[in-house]
Amino acid sequence: MDPVELAVVLAALAPPGIVTGARLITPDDLGGLRVEERAAVANAVPGRRHEFASGRTLLRELLGTSEAILVGPTRAPLLPPGVVGSLAHDELVVVAAVSRDPSVKSLGIDVEPTDPLAAEMARVILRDDEREMDAHLAFALKEAA
Repeated sequence: MDPVELAVVLAALAPPGIVTGARLITPDDLGGLRVEERAAVANAVPGRRHEFASGRTLLRELLGTSEAILVGPTRAPLLPPGVVGSLAHDELVVVAAVSRDPSVKSLGIDVEPTDPLAAEMARVILRDDEREMDAHLAFALKEAA
């Protein structure tokens, strides 16, 4: 699914007060990184820098800000006060959800492929009481939590 289609689907699924988006991961976003953000990924491999840059670009678009979005102690983005959000990526696209609604205490989002998951990977991801679940769905839920 291309990022535009994905953004439309995410927006349709999001409850009121939650803004979502999707963006193709591209090296073109590196130029938009703020100085502080560049420092956070200065030693990262190129692919990680691209993911980071596209994620920060998407978050700034969703928040309507030009400010740097730094990295917190858990490696999650440090969002402005009063904002909760979540950011995820695969090898092609980054997705995010943010909210300024004070009734929204936390958000989780993830992106996973739709192809079948190898049986050995499913055994690693799923507990015994989760074996009936779709392995991709279970993994996405755990990643987004």
